[in-house]
Amino acid sequence: MSETPQKLSTSNWKVVFEQLCLKHFGTTPDEFIEVLQMSPNARGYILGSLSEMLLRRQLKRLGYSTHRIKEKWVGPKLHHGDLYVSRNKKDWYVVESKGLKSNSEEWHNIEKIDPSRAALEKWFDRKRSGEFKDWWESISASRKERILDSGNFNQAKVLETHFVSGTGGRSGRKIATPRKLEFHIVALDLFLRTGTHEFVFCI
Repeated sequence: MSETPQKLSTSNWKVVFEQLCLKHFGTTPDEFIEVLQMSPNARGYILGSLSEMLLRRQLKRLGYSTHRIKEKWVGPKLHHGDLYVSRNKKDWYVVESKGLKSNSEEWHNIEKIDPSRAALEKWFDRKRSGEFKDWWESISASRKERILDSGNFNQAKVLETHFVSGTGGRSGRKIATPRKLEFHIVALDLFLRTGTHEFVFCI
């Protein structure tokens, strides 16, 4: 159930990088960097892999066992998340590592949103149902006060990521991207907002 990538010695990273560029891409480091600079999709894919690696390291430091879920399987694939994670090596959970949408703040016109306490109170009052409503009602009064007084909650409202919610075809799965409810926990890397690889966990 695990996938262990082949590792190269990193004692001399420049030599390793040159070998990687030549072996896997048939190019020079200069050309590889040029492609990364011109391709947001390429940078996004690498960022996703980096987030998963850093997540595994963090979970290991916290005392969890992890196994990487293979991207390619022989036969039916049972789970479509990124990691199996366990505290006791008996009960395993599927964890999906995700990054943030890079354009959420622009899409939501966050600079035009009133960050005041009064505006935030009105926003919560308008929520009649849904995950935000359930979460708001579940937290303590003191935590609500801290959130209302922070002036920063509008930033949190646009911590969005990409999920697939469709069926992928009634005759069988036709997409590789994980869908909602295919994993137990989402680990969200906040790098694109905070500039630091730090994770929040959502059930």
